[in-house]
Amino acid sequence: MAAPTTEQLSKINRLALVPITDDQAHVFQAKIIGTKRIEKYRMKITPNFLRKMADQVKEGVALLVDHPWMKWGSLSFLYGRTFDSRIVEENGELELYGDHYMIKGARSKRNFD
Repeated sequence: MAAPTTEQLSKINRLALVPITDDQAHVFQAKIIGTKRIEKYRMKITPNFLRKMADQVKEGVALLVDHPWMKWGSLSFLYGRTFDSRIVEENGELELYGDHYMIKGARSKRNFD
């Protein structure tokens, strides 16, 4: 993880409800999903849906500790948000990458409001 650049901080603050300084945040990039078939779930994301997801990632999607799909009613903890995205081609498939930020010392979801 690294401190945000001036450009990244501008994108983060466009989404944040309170101003965030470069010494308050960590940023990192991660692959979110791609168009390659996911055998475990017997599904394949279409390029059109991937582009829609990329737009949503730019709007600030919550970064969760886990996805408790099988345990309805259990909690999932927010520990960051997305602020930018890009789609790249890798081995003939499209991949969605997102830029994420985390607030240093954040202890609850309220730090991201």
